[in-house]
Amino acid sequence: WDQQDALFMIAVSSGWFRSNWTVQEQRYRQRSRTSKFACCIIATPAPPSQLGLIFFTSQKPSTLTEVCRPFISIVNDRRILDGMFAVCGVPDIKFRTICSTVDKLDKMAWEDVKNEMVGEKGLAPEIADHIGGYVRLHGGLSLIEQLLQDPKLSQNKLAQEGLEEVKQLFKYLDLFGISDQISFDLSLARGLDYYTGVIYEAILLQEPNDRMEESVGVGSVAGGGRYDGLVGMFDPKGRKVPCVGVSIGIERVFSIMEQKMEASEEKIRTTETQVLVASAQKKLLEERLKLVSELWDSGIKVHLNHIWIKPIIRILGREKVAVARQTYSFFCFNRVCT
Repeated sequence: WDQQDALFMIAVSSGWFRSNWTVQEQRYRQRSRTSKFACCIIATPAPPSQLGLIFFTSQKPSTLTEVCRPFISIVNDRRILDGMFAVCGVPDIKFRTICSTVDKLDKMAWEDVKNEMVGEKGLAPEIADHIGGYVRLHGGLSLIEQLLQDPKLSQNKLAQEGLEEVKQLFKYLDLFGISDQISFDLSLARGLDYYTGVIYEAILLQEPNDRMEESVGVGSVAGGGRYDGLVGMFDPKGRKVPCVGVSIGIERVFSIMEQKMEASEEKIRTTETQVLVASAQKKLLEERLKLVSELWDSGIKVHLNHIWIKPIIRILGREKVAVARQTYSFFCFNRVCT
């Protein structure tokens, strides 16, 4: 897509923060995503920008497709949610609080969500039932077409705008060949208030077994959306700055990798280094560099050691240099590699 006038910003969280545990419905414990990789596209209002971020998390090969398999990306639009709440009869003042309750549908049964809407949020039961008829829908382009013809949603301008944009998004996804990995899900709400358009999440699935007929979601590993009004809040002139972004929960991904390694009982190589080049004498740097260069040229992954090497199993002295260069006899921490 054309980003000629756009600012593309990738922000990487390099700090590792204390991990917090949160208990959700007392059914499982989930490590908070305190370390994230964030990718944001700023000053680009066009829909293809959000397509790029969805493709970024769904393409093969990628960290998510290789490590967090199987997973599915789900999409929705805040304008569809707001339009849906309006046609269902939710008072404007309760849009955000009801939205935060809908966002719990990935962790709670519908009846529990409905009870919270009615008992805690003061929503009329019939309005909650009307919402339930929508938020339990999920599918693809055919569902979007169906909702565009919905007698009530078709009369709401916001809902129509959101549905048309998601429809266009699915057409783009089909061109990329990943539309089968994406689901349009009306229960996706992403509780943060600043989202203004398309929203999406990547959900890790639990593979089906004898007791389950289909895969079920067990947690989000990435999420994001469009937030066109957030940056402008900090502009003294109040200028609108279109933005869209996605974040990947690095700590969540690492936890999944650890679980898979433990389950497979495979011995996983913890470093890509194949050969360590080192010496116990100070005046052999040039010889070590030549040796490293030859190995790199041969496609061997080499680490040049700079620390005091004497405690290591054997010592490569000056008299061994010529032999080492001919036979590629290099000494690693626990064995001799020839």
